[in-house]
Amino acid sequence: MQYASTAWYPSLTEVHRNTLNTMHQSATRTILRCTRDTNITLVLNQANFLPPDVKNEIASAPPMNELRGSHLPTRYVQSPNHRKYNA
Repeated sequence: MQYASTAWYPSLTEVHRNTLNTMHQSATRTILRCTRDTNITLVLNQANFLPPDVKNEIASAPPMNELRGSHLPTRYVQSPNHRKYNA
């Protein structure tokens, strides 16, 4: 779904980005067998997935040695104490 997204994602309209995000969330819920009322942040964390917009922002960011005070959202960065769920 995100193959070569750094090339095509920036040119998407807001409507298409929302559609892609909705499909991503729906697919993730289906994979984990969650219902629509399950908090999407919890679902994405359990699946160890990032939303398409965040993943594209990370993919198009400069290499880590060039970053000074990263502008990427920290809510998606795993802490050293992060435990994966075994489903």
